[in-house]
Amino acid sequence: MLSPSSSRTYVRIAFLAFVAVLASLLTARYKLEAPHDRPYGKPVTLGHQAFQVAFSRKPPGGPGTAQAGNQDETGMGGQAQDGDRWDEDALLDWANWNKQGSAAAQEWDPLRADSTPFTELQIKTCVLSPGVYDLCSPASSAKEDATRGEWQRIDKDVSKHVGVYYLYIYARRLMPGSDADVITDIRLLNHTAQIADLSEDGLWVEVSTSLREGVWPRMDPLFLHYKLSSQSSVRAARRASSDNDAGSLEPITQLDVLYGADEVSPLPGYAKIDVPITGGLDDPKRIGNGYGKGTRPGASLAYRRKSPKLPATPTLRFDSSGDFKVLQVADLHFSVGPGECRDVDPQQESECKRLGADVYSLRWLETALDEVKPDLVVFSGDQLNGQKTSWDAQSVVMKFAPLVYNRGIAWTVIFGNHDEEETDLNHEKQMNLMQHLPLFIGEAGPTSVSGSGNYVRSIRSPADSQDDRALFTMYFLDTHANVKKVNPWADPEYDYIKADQINWFRGRSSQIHSYTRPYRSDSRAVRSPLRVGSRREQGRLSRRQDGDGSWQEAAVAELQKLEKEFGLDGSLSPAVEPDDGSNIIQEPSQSQDDVEQDGSSDEAISDSDETSSAPATTSDFTDEEEELLEGADDREPTVLPAGPTRAQPMEAKPNAILWQHIPLPEAYSADIDVSPSGKRLLVGARYEGNGAPKYNSGFWEQGILAQKELPGSTDGVPIDSFWDGEGTSPTEGRPEVKVVANGHCHISSDCRRLSGVWSCFGGGATYSGYGSTAFSRRMRVFEIGDFGEKISTYQLTDARKRINRAALYGAGSLEEQ
Repeated sequence: MLSPSSSRTYVRIAFLAFVAVLASLLTARYKLEAPHDRPYGKPVTLGHQAFQVAFSRKPPGGPGTAQAGNQDETGMGGQAQDGDRWDEDALLDWANWNKQGSAAAQEWDPLRADSTPFTELQIKTCVLSPGVYDLCSPASSAKEDATRGEWQRIDKDVSKHVGVYYLYIYARRLMPGSDADVITDIRLLNHTAQIADLSEDGLWVEVSTSLREGVWPRMDPLFLHYKLSSQSSVRAARRASSDNDAGSLEPITQLDVLYGADEVSPLPGYAKIDVPITGGLDDPKRIGNGYGKGTRPGASLAYRRKSPKLPATPTLRFDSSGDFKVLQVADLHFSVGPGECRDVDPQQESECKRLGADVYSLRWLETALDEVKPDLVVFSGDQLNGQKTSWDAQSVVMKFAPLVYNRGIAWTVIFGNHDEEETDLNHEKQMNLMQHLPLFIGEAGPTSVSGSGNYVRSIRSPADSQDDRALFTMYFLDTHANVKKVNPWADPEYDYIKADQINWFRGRSSQIHSYTRPYRSDSRAVRSPLRVGSRREQGRLSRRQDGDGSWQEAAVAELQKLEKEFGLDGSLSPAVEPDDGSNIIQEPSQSQDDVEQDGSSDEAISDSDETSSAPATTSDFTDEEEELLEGADDREPTVLPAGPTRAQPMEAKPNAILWQHIPLPEAYSADIDVSPSGKRLLVGARYEGNGAPKYNSGFWEQGILAQKELPGSTDGVPIDSFWDGEGTSPTEGRPEVKVVANGHCHISSDCRRLSGVWSCFGGGATYSGYGSTAFSRRMRVFEIGDFGEKISTYQLTDARKRINRAALYGAGSLEEQ
């Protein structure tokens, strides 16, 4: 026990330490707030907004000089006339916004379609984060809040990662019945305001606190100026236009803060102000796009006038020729800043570092999009780099997403193990963000199922067909990140597919409509015997071809009822017209498929440097492969149940692809199928260790292999249309899923068939993720032909070479050779 004298000593030391810290903070604030040699004008007090300066383009003293405008106590630059109030229709959205309650109403959300104009802006700094208790909010009385509205915080720290203080923008919105002027323009100026900086009309207000307040090392101040216009002038401009748009007088209704350089686009409907807050040419510590240029990634301000009307979610459809093309982009690993060029060929390294890894990769993505012209782009996980570099998810997403939807291409994502690592948005919020972007077809999926991003999408018959039928299925599955550790010192392990996900997949698969395959584009049903010698199937066919069709009608009605009950009708909104390229797939030889054609050979290399759980070495992996391939010449060809063909149509579910990020253990341990000619069904190669979870939850056996393509039957009694996933799968034949498309492993790019299912790796797409100088960056293309009856693939390298070509399924495929 401490003596009284010792206790007093510790108390004194603690007190002195507190005083020292407080003195340091006060000294820093004093130095940062030292006056600058720039009197912007005569400061005037606008209510409780102290030291704002107002400028009128046409001051009473005469044209050509900026003077302090006369302000009333509301700070609105004079009262509007009695008829200048905002019209009632324009305030309906505000009324709904206000009815949500004070807390919800004041919560900032850049995705929400707020249409109520801003009337005041303020900038505040504070030492403590406002997340727990907001000490930053501008001073305001209860009367002012009642008459002028409460302050709403634009909840993004402008000085994040670059300042010693938190710095936030605050805004007030127009109150019902108010005649206050509304904000119609915003300018950022790093010099004394001149007449040429401002527009011809309206009143300009300068916010007295610099947007660079607290930035260290210190930068020249940057001040926000906003223009106030009367409500009557806005209405007059709307009446004068043919589309009820006031143009430059349209009020500003929302603000957003963007992090990063020019490659980061604003959200739809927002306009990015050209002058960056930090990270611009006047920032000596800016990172810019490349290396060695400082530490500040930069921040910019964007504003929105009207909420945009996004195009309807597209329906995925085959074209009239029965073709559909999917581009898989695996493992972007993008950051808020420029990213790091990793394992780049010496010939590319200088240019990569000059532009920055992310920008260099974006140029390659643009090339791939224009070369392939896909109907759908699937980003198959690890869009975010994590690892403390992607701390603002929106800024990362807005690097790559606009490149796709601005080309009119549908797109979607699955999540990888890095997408929720050290960032501000979890998977559900990231999915919500992307659902507010054009042409996105993904969803978070059922909340009762583990993970986020478990969903199903179909490719349907052409828009001009006589029916509207789902002809191909795509399952998207969340493979999570790392297993939660009990021992904090244990190495991290990859997570696995959960039991509820397996049941969800099986149950959802059972709800897929079967039809007579192959599909006929004229929509005329084709009825012929199924497999010769199968009494069960012949009996099922005879039952389904009865004269009244009552069994089929009852089954369809029951399925529709269950789909409505579970909200799984599979319907999507109007389509984007597909743009299909030529069919390049030939019958490949083994030597052509396994060897790169772009001048660089994929030789054995050292293991991956990705942060993972004890990756195997190259020698270990080679031993595994040799053991797996032993006795290839002695193996009998793999025999699979017969499926639908043009010569032998069958009632069957559509073929399917399953998308996931982390591969299943069977991708490394299962025996490779053998073709009728005795060749292993293997295209491409791997150059890294096992990237699968150590724990096998059984999804391969209980899910993928259990759900087959032919509907089952039991002694003449048809199976219910909906099956809940319990017990034995009521299906027969070959697995419904024909391809499992994986990401995660950047220097693995093979496809191998395992028990009738192809397991394919996309390969690392960008220079921001790990790779190898002997392994070119690449993206995988899946060409789905003959209305879903053919699946072919190839990989496009960054040298625009098409390698590892293979026809995986259907007439003329490898499995028929």
